[in-house]
Amino acid sequence: MKTEFFLILNPDVIIDEVSILKLLNTALNNKNCAIAAPLNIPDADSYGILPEKRNLYEKNKNKFQKNKNRNNQEPQGEICVDTTKGCALLVNSRYFKDVNFFSEKYFLFWEEIDLCRKFLKKKLSIIVNPSSIAHHKQGSSSKFNIKNFFIRIHHNELSPLLYFDIQKNSLYLYKNMFKYFFRIFSYLFIFNLKGSLKNIAKLSANIRYILR
Repeated sequence: MKTEFFLILNPDVIIDEVSILKLLNTALNNKNCAIAAPLNIPDADSYGILPEKRNLYEKNKNKFQKNKNRNNQEPQGEICVDTTKGCALLVNSRYFKDVNFFSEKYFLFWEEIDLCRKFLKKKLSIIVNPSSIAHHKQGSSSKFNIKNFFIRIHHNELSPLLYFDIQKNSLYLYKNMFKYFFRIFSYLFIFNLKGSLKNIAKLSANIRYILR
């Protein structure tokens, strides 16, 4: 890569030049910064902890919430996080190359979580600059397309299975398949085609994971 940093933007994200420059300043002012990210509006989960830490978080909420202001307000200054939304990222090219880029096993979902995990293992930082704002119209680029709807649901179900490397003979997978199979016909019975299609996509993701 010829540039020191590169910007990743989803097609449903709006961000202005001022916010991009703020991300660049964050990256330049912190030598170990692998990712500088804006605050994504209106995403409630704009940033957070690694998924594998969530059980620990639930047991120690008071400890973790010290990283946020009281009354759940957004931080007033730059904050180091475990993960951030992949819809808008300023990435350090050298660090990106050092962790061997994005993993090819993910599509659409969780690839940024996996990337953040790899950066953290290298003792690198993911920094959110809340004065940099990105407006994310989540899902609007595929909202009215049935094929895209199916693909999104399918990969949103498949990616966490890959991330956590679930055992193929796990009871968890078979419970999922039974649940989705039941829901497919339940939704058909009440003529909810969208609900049925959603569960077909989830069922197919679990089957695909087992057969891969």
